[in-house]
Amino acid sequence: MLAFIDESGFPHPNDHTANPVVLAVCVEEAQVRAITAQIQELKRPAFTGKDDEIKSSRLLTKSTFRRTSDKSGFAESLFTALRNMPVTVFAGVMERPSRPPPATHLLQVQFRFLLERINLYAESLSQKATILFDGQAQGGPYDNLFAKFTNYLYRSGEGQSLSAITDAPYFLDSRTTLGIQLADICAGVVRLYEEGNLRQGVPPGDVML
Repeated sequence: MLAFIDESGFPHPNDHTANPVVLAVCVEEAQVRAITAQIQELKRPAFTGKDDEIKSSRLLTKSTFRRTSDKSGFAESLFTALRNMPVTVFAGVMERPSRPPPATHLLQVQFRFLLERINLYAESLSQKATILFDGQAQGGPYDNLFAKFTNYLYRSGEGQSLSAITDAPYFLDSRTTLGIQLADICAGVVRLYEEGNLRQGVPPGDVML
């Protein structure tokens, strides 16, 4: 099993997101090629040129849905397809803190919770899960993430108990890894859902939400 992880926002008082999210899209390795082919086919009318990366910050905007366009059509088709894809999603939703989080060499709790869920899910299917992370996060707000993941998995009792998680995570280029792009768009959706309190209903006339 592959678990693609990405985030939307970061828990810091200066970050614009009220409810930052970390999210994993889990998919059996045998299904990845078919999913990739399906989404690539959906992308053809909407994306031209070299920059065809799916990013929530570009796609989930009011301008995308203000009028019928290739991008809005792609978004609708993508979400329709996602509902029927053989993927399982786990997300951690946070709140914007009033103080900056302290610097630490430990793996942040949101990732530990996410790994617990992935581990339990992989165990239920008698599989092993390989963690795949957006490589851009290594030099971003989650500094030294590779070292933190590795230390957690091999030097803590909690991490060592996650027997369904394979070795240290892989950091990939989101521009060429569709699984990371799916995690990005799903994290953006979850964040907007939480920040808009959409469990109470969608505001009338807001086509994007």
